Amino acid sequence: MRLRSSGLTRFVLAPAAAALMAFGCAGSPTAPDAGPETSALPAPGGSTNPGGETTVQAEHLNPTQLTQRGWTCVVPPPLPNRIVCNRPNQPFPSPTIPVSERAPTFTLLVFDSAGNFVGTQIGIREDLYAGQICESTGTTYIFRPPIGYYECVHTVGG
Repeated sequence: MRLRSSGLTRFVLAPAAAALMAFGCAGSPTAPDAGPETSALPAPGGSTNPGGETTVQAEHLNPTQLTQRGWTCVVPPPLPNRIVCNRPNQPFPSPTIPVSERAPTFTLLVFDSAGNFVGTQIGIREDLYAGQICESTGTTYIFRPPIGYYECVHTVGG
C-alpha cells in the first residue's frame, strides 16, 4: 500500500517532526560538563575548535572578564570570600523553582574574593544524588539545603 502525500499530510507531519527533533535536542545534561579548560564563551578571544566554539582557559579569566562576556558572577550569601560565575542563559539554582523543573546538574566557575580561579563547582539535584565522591576532597558531596543540590568544588590541581 502506498500513501500519497497531500498538502494536509505535509502540513501535519512537518511540525510533528520538528517538535520531535527539538524535544530530542533539548535534554538537560545528566553529568557535569568538561569543566573550565574548555568552557565555551560567547565572545571573541581564545581559540576556535573544529565545532566553531570559542574556548579559553578559565584559569586565565577573572569574574570581571566573564561578566563582560555575558556571564553572571555573584558572591553567594553564605560564602562572602567566594565568587561564583554562571554561563549566559543558565539560571542559578533556586529554591523557588519546583524540583521537577530544576536542572539535574549545574556547573559554576569558582573564584576567591580577589578574583583568582579556585575551581569548578558541580551541583547534583538532591533527588538524583547517589553518594558520588568529590574528587577534590575524597568525601561525599556537601548538601546545600537552601538550593536543594549536593555540591563539590573541583579545585585546581585537586
